[in-house]
Order: sequence, then structure tokens, then C-alpha cells
Amino acid sequence: MPNLLTATGLFGKKKRKVSTPEHILSAQLPGKPFPKDFDRYPWLDMPDARSRMLRHPDYYQFHPEFRGQLVHYLTNGCIIIRGFMSDDWCRQMIDLQESASSGSEAWAQDELTRTATEHPDLLAISSFITGGTTAPRQIILKRHGDDQAAMTDALDAQDIGPASMLTASIALERITQKSGPMYVYPRSQTLKNESTDQASLMELVLSHNLISQPFIAEAGDLLIRNSHLIYGDQPRALESMTRRQLDIRYVCDTVNTIEQEAPTEAQTA
Repeated sequence: MPNLLTATGLFGKKKRKVSTPEHILSAQLPGKPFPKDFDRYPWLDMPDARSRMLRHPDYYQFHPEFRGQLVHYLTNGCIIIRGFMSDDWCRQMIDLQESASSGSEAWAQDELTRTATEHPDLLAISSFITGGTTAPRQIILKRHGDDQAAMTDALDAQDIGPASMLTASIALERITQKSGPMYVYPRSQTLKNESTDQASLMELVLSHNLISQPFIAEAGDLLIRNSHLIYGDQPRALESMTRRQLDIRYVCDTVNTIEQEAPTEAQTA
């Protein structure tokens, strides 16, 4: 996957006013409302997803190396793409984070942020995985993790709506074990998960002996995860350490009718 910022000076250096940094900045993006009866299954969460994916013509629009990642996603519920965004973009994104005013969402509409949220590859990937047309609906900019033991995006973002959702997390700096990385539990998206709080999610992790995988990253690395994948945050070695990360939640609000069927009772049994 090519880096976006290949041309020197595509985003010229800007002097930004420095303000008191916030631990987390969150912005809700506009989108059309969902129908009250909107209830569908992402086609790649279906039991026959692998065979259907391999027959899907859009599957072959992706680079052969990335097609292997999509197969990995079916099993593990996540994909890691190294070097997706450039070091220069990451540095400028940190500058934007440091200068953002408390309570303001102007940073979310900044050209720099939109370079990621409207990235054609992210839109193509999220639309393919969810089976419809996606758009960024929520953006979260973090200085460090939340020290939560277990969470899913489906649980954390219930206010967005009951639509298919996918989250893209971009590391803005080098993330090590000491800086408190996010970790995921591969395959946890396949569990029958009706948890309504973090405590019940952790019970699910323990009862299934799930093993966590930390997102150790360099600036620009990308993690894409299923909205039902369980994840958490490791504690930082020092309070002064950061783990800067941009989370983009893509929501599928235009559904391809060919992918709308729900699993049968035999499939969900």
C-alpha cells in the first residue's frame, strides 16, 4: 500500500498556536440518519464469507499481498498495514493535536485530518469489508491509552447507530511495550458477544482463554479492526509517556442489497 505523502511539501509546514493539550479529542462527523429498522450483517461476518469473498470481483481490485490480509481478517478480525501514512504526515498530525483548542472540532475538518479520513484506500477497504458504501462518522485523537482492560467499538460507539462499522487506528509515533500499546484479542469477533459492559467482556476473554496481541508500531502503521473485536490498553511505564493514535470509525450507511441477507438459523446454530 503506497504512502500518501510522496511529494515533498504537499502539506506545507504551518506555525500553529500551541494550547494546553487534551488527552483525547473526539469529533462526530455528519451523516444521514439510519432507518429505525436498520439491522444487517456485514457480509464478511457470514459463515460462508471466505468462499463468497474469493468469488467477489472487487476482491481482485486489491494488491495480491493485501488479499492475503483480507483472508487473515476473516479469521482474526483485524489487519495491520505497515507504513500506511508517512512520517511527515504523522509529525504534522501531532502538531495539529497539540494546537487544538479544547472543545473545538475544527481539527477534524482540517485538510490534514481529512487526508486520512477520506483516504481512497481506507474507503475502499472499509466498503469492501462491510459490504456497502462507508463514510467516516467519528474521529478520535489520543495522546495515550485509556487503561481499559476490555472493550469493543460496537459497545463503545452505540450512539453512532446500529450499522456495520469498522475502525482504522493509525499510530502517529513509535509505539512500544513501555508506551502502553493497544492490544487486540484475535478471533474474539467470532464469539457470541452480547456483553453490555467491560466487566462482562473481560469474563468472555478469560472464559475462552483468549491471548492478546499488542499493536507495536512505527509512526504511520495502520490497524483495521472489526467492531466486535475485543481490545484494550496496556498501562504506560511512565505517566509522562505518550501513545499518540488517530482512530477513525467508518460506518456503512448505504447497503448493497445483494449482501443484505441475514444468517439462517442453521448458520448461527
